[in-house]
Amino acid sequence: MQTNTHQKPDCRQVIKSFDYREDPTPGGEFFMTQNEGERLVESNYWGSESEKKGFYYMTANAGAIRLLVPSDQETDIPDILTGKHAVITKGYSRPLGRIMHEIMFEDHTHHPFGLWISESQWERTISIEEAASRDRTLIVYKNGCVEVVRMPVFFREGYMLPYLKPWHRDAA
Repeated sequence: MQTNTHQKPDCRQVIKSFDYREDPTPGGEFFMTQNEGERLVESNYWGSESEKKGFYYMTANAGAIRLLVPSDQETDIPDILTGKHAVITKGYSRPLGRIMHEIMFEDHTHHPFGLWISESQWERTISIEEAASRDRTLIVYKNGCVEVVRMPVFFREGYMLPYLKPWHRDAA
């Protein structure tokens, strides 16, 4: 029997994650960002040890949340683009034994694309109160501060990960 190798896995059971036993920011790497409002115009993230190891990085400015995609993970971009909006769920990951952020790119299927990001992969984390204070936008960037996509982003916390459930405004 031949299987379709191009079929996306059911992300409600499998989510893209890395070996988080290793600290994603070795040696306390510090990333600089230059902003023009919510737009990222420069960053030293690309070319860093963390980026070379394939770790995503999150920044925030002027109400926008920015996901920086490592060069060797740019193959994830087509899956990210399927999302109509993103849902960031902060919770405890039993498999990894720590607090993580699950980023689900909701495409209204049974297999949305998702990522897990550790607290150390955020420039600064956003509290649920701060996130709820206004509408937020997720902007995805690839190497060279090239904007890939913008989409609404919603936040929730206090769930056991993996969570991977659709967004409901009253569930935040």
